[in-house]
Amino acid sequence: MGRVLLFLLFGAVAWLLVKKLKQISAAQDEQAPAAKPAEAMKRCSQCGVYVAESEALQKDERYFCCADHRDGFKG
Repeated sequence: MGRVLLFLLFGAVAWLLVKKLKQISAAQDEQAPAAKPAEAMKRCSQCGVYVAESEALQKDERYFCCADHRDGFKG
């Protein structure tokens, strides 16, 4: 009889742990940040590195990866 109670106790503890882990997992899924939408990439006219359009610096019709390349561009 003692073994049956012991197995029931272990089963109850395991069931509670699984239930708690599912709650934690669901809470983390809700807090996960949304994925950023795709963004156009622009090529630096000085070095050729691709930069996201929102981060690229523009001068006239050209895009640059940093202020040094923008200010030092001769072309």
